[in-house]
Amino acid sequence: MYAFAPEPSQKLIRQDILELTATFPGGHLSAAHVRDIWLQLGQTGLPGMAIPVEYGGRGYDVLTTVIAFEALGYGFPNNGFNFSVAAHLLACVIPLWLYGSNDLKSTYLPGLCSGKLIAANGMSEPSSGSDAFSMKTIALPQAEGFSIRGSKTFVSNGPIADNVLLYAATDPEKGFMGGISAFWIDRQMHTFTSSAPLEKAGLADSP
Repeated sequence: MYAFAPEPSQKLIRQDILELTATFPGGHLSAAHVRDIWLQLGQTGLPGMAIPVEYGGRGYDVLTTVIAFEALGYGFPNNGFNFSVAAHLLACVIPLWLYGSNDLKSTYLPGLCSGKLIAANGMSEPSSGSDAFSMKTIALPQAEGFSIRGSKTFVSNGPIADNVLLYAATDPEKGFMGGISAFWIDRQMHTFTSSAPLEKAGLADSP
């Protein structure tokens, strides 16, 4: 039997997030607002809620993480911003924790968990969306790593991200049988460009 009733510690987390989000501004968020709110949210640990404490996270389980995001939705009903935080944690930070090297984890997870760093997931492309394994972005081996060539689109957090979890074909002939690799891209170290945010019908504050 699995109980879904919140425990006292989970209720405290929920209350902390509700109290903090009550101070957040309403309406459309400017770029300056987004960074500031992200840092404030980092005080609750939400950007790294499920990441072990040793890497700067809170080390909470799935149910506690869900309760925390539910509180964010009630306290700050900005679906675009909330979607961005969820994409950051679920599509970028958790994969880095699970599959990244020890060096990558120790270097980036503390900042990602504290809200100082924002991550984006680069998988969809102009010519391939749900059919991710037909991606055209290629990673070519070089003497000291890889040279990556290609374009991504619909990258949540793309225009504001400090880091990108990028997928590229390292062996296109293998396709889904092991031909795709994931790369951690640092805007301060690697050369790439990002366009202006796309105008959307919904999730306007998720650039």
